[in-house]
Amino acid sequence: MRQTAAHRIAFVPRSFLRTHWVALFVGFCLGLLVTEADAQVGAWRALTSMRPVNALAVVEGAVFGATPGGVLRYDPVSETYRRFTRADGLDANVVLSVSADSSGSLWFGTDGEGLRRLRLADERFVSTQGALQGLKINAIAVNDDRLFVGTDVGVSVYLVASGRVKETYRQLGSFQKDTEVRALAIHEGQLFAATSDGIARAPLQAMNLQDPDSWVSTRLMGDSSSLIVHNDTLLSGGAFAAWRFDDSQSRWRSFAVLGQVEGLASFGSPARLVANVDGSLQERMSDETWEPLEFTGEVHSIFASADELWIGTDTGLAAVGRPAPYPLRDAPSNAFFDVETGGDGELWVASTASDRDGVPAGVFRFDGDGWEVHNRTQGLPSDFAVGIAQDPSQNLWVTTWGWGIAVLDDNEVWQRFDHRNSALRGITQPSVPEFVVVSDIQPDAQGAMWMTNVQAGLVVMAGFPDVRSFLHDLDALGLPAAAHLSRVAIGPDARKWVATATEGFVYFDDGGDPFTAGVASAVVSPATEPRLRSANITAIAVSAANVVWVGTDNGLYRLTWAYNSNTGRLTFPTWREYRLENGLNSNFITSIAFDDQGNVWVGTRAGLSWLRTTGTLVTTFTTDNSGLIHDRVQSVTYEVANGSLWIGTFGGLGQLQVGLNLAGTDEQAGPVLYPNPFVIDDVENSRLTLAGLPLDSEVTLYTLTGQLVRFLEPEQGATVIAWDGTDQDGKTVGPGIYFYRATTRDGRSLRGKFAIVRAR
Repeated sequence: MRQTAAHRIAFVPRSFLRTHWVALFVGFCLGLLVTEADAQVGAWRALTSMRPVNALAVVEGAVFGATPGGVLRYDPVSETYRRFTRADGLDANVVLSVSADSSGSLWFGTDGEGLRRLRLADERFVSTQGALQGLKINAIAVNDDRLFVGTDVGVSVYLVASGRVKETYRQLGSFQKDTEVRALAIHEGQLFAATSDGIARAPLQAMNLQDPDSWVSTRLMGDSSSLIVHNDTLLSGGAFAAWRFDDSQSRWRSFAVLGQVEGLASFGSPARLVANVDGSLQERMSDETWEPLEFTGEVHSIFASADELWIGTDTGLAAVGRPAPYPLRDAPSNAFFDVETGGDGELWVASTASDRDGVPAGVFRFDGDGWEVHNRTQGLPSDFAVGIAQDPSQNLWVTTWGWGIAVLDDNEVWQRFDHRNSALRGITQPSVPEFVVVSDIQPDAQGAMWMTNVQAGLVVMAGFPDVRSFLHDLDALGLPAAAHLSRVAIGPDARKWVATATEGFVYFDDGGDPFTAGVASAVVSPATEPRLRSANITAIAVSAANVVWVGTDNGLYRLTWAYNSNTGRLTFPTWREYRLENGLNSNFITSIAFDDQGNVWVGTRAGLSWLRTTGTLVTTFTTDNSGLIHDRVQSVTYEVANGSLWIGTFGGLGQLQVGLNLAGTDEQAGPVLYPNPFVIDDVENSRLTLAGLPLDSEVTLYTLTGQLVRFLEPEQGATVIAWDGTDQDGKTVGPGIYFYRATTRDGRSLRGKFAIVRAR
């Protein structure tokens, strides 16, 4: 990326700064420019897929979508999107419903994470005190100062002023208790609830809506999921038809047999009635006639706004009555498995972990702005892509569950390798020679690619496109027939460590020649090593110091090791275990990665644990105490070039800024300092905040002449530091230009300046 003077980052050893900082400081200050306020705020970032769009609302011309990856906002005038995720204060992943009130707020219903309120004036989320946590919120109807909220257990009443749930109606008439409510509407003084069993209604003025007898229910229309008012008539979509409510006779009548009606909308003048029928649009042309409304895509939601119809689809947004928004370019799902980093901000992600985990969709490529999918349509041999790695020539290698591996060549064509043209072999129990499962792949220092061939052994390949390959079979590894190999790690001494699902892990030495039989192997299992609590090894990694980290479904281990070639014995001088009682949030380990700051990052099914390479457990990040997008972490990858930790989860892809950007910075890089200038007497701006720091940074403040003002230490795991405007002695500093230096644990630093002024 192009480096600009305004965002230049300098790297200076800590020892040199101690002895030369006074002389150097004035020099670098003269050429240093202010860090821009439009740089990335905060050290956590979330990349989520906002497709499909589950529900829609249009407020003041802007379109808001409830999605599986947060909230999507589209401005039709500027033709721009804005996304709200956990990193933006949403505190939720899967958003199911949305409704606007008359006081300038949008209300969102989530899947299990409660009710959320977005204040439109400043587009900030306001606390709802955990209202309706644990429920699936499908619908929200606004009625003055209260909300009727349809959930998977009935209808709840939320009082906006007090921020509390007043009561919940769990039995609606003759429906079974806790029947799921799909849609709500208020019409002619009555509350209507569309449910999985039919429709119930009750007068708003009834004394006790918790009494089932206050409700009138009907199963006539079956599973119902929509309610709208069209030409002063209440309409509903049912299991096989569209229905209207006859106010004069207080009964429902069908008026169009269409199939499963999942949504209704009325827009334009004269009003046009449109139905979402099994994912496609039908428009009513007359009392008896409906015709398809031409549209490409699968419909998930529709919303009418004056003369426009907004459509939430499986790929994003569409519209009738105005030009369609530009495509989202989002990933097909929010389940991110193996992640590989490339140049210029490029990422590659596998869509599955096996034939059981994930939605098979090939691999996803992120180019810094959006995602593109490579699947069978583009020539990938299978959509069950499970492992990704790049060789020294930047060729991308993808392993699949059943179809061998594929390599993307210089012409963007996928080349397949399997049992027919390589050392790879098919499964043996049952015997299906053409079903070639490769669960993991890693490059070694010489550029050879090592891969775990399930039920066959460890395969090495090199020399693409003229590939040479060799199989180190199960017998050579000391494993029984049909052993399930799951992961491979390569140490700085070129030894291989192989994880299995049922036999523990394997130490393997190829003797320096990958393409001949190995010289040593040893199997470590609960049978041979009682300190290993499980034979299911779910993650394995080797640090630069040659320390082996082993993750299982029942704990994490840090091992130093020694192998005696004379006796063939593998020993572990130190064996340290981590479990719930040692500070982990989960004993099920999914991934392990190292950064260049002396940290170990461990993905679990209940958060991301941060340890030092020396073995100290620092903390565990969760959705409750950090910007982690989802607690179920599936993969962790560190990108040295920009100091980023990429965290693949079941709710999106997270990014944590751990170190400094070694590749140089651009207009969006570096920490953010605000407010700048710092108005020191302004109550609202009584603290200066430095955000987006590398993890665990320390900050030192100086005057223009290089005099020390204050040394600021962050709290453990903090990426933001605030300053109250006082010096080391607690005295308020005067106006002028000041400088900061943020220093990482390994002594590298970045710097900037800010101004202090006094209010008049």
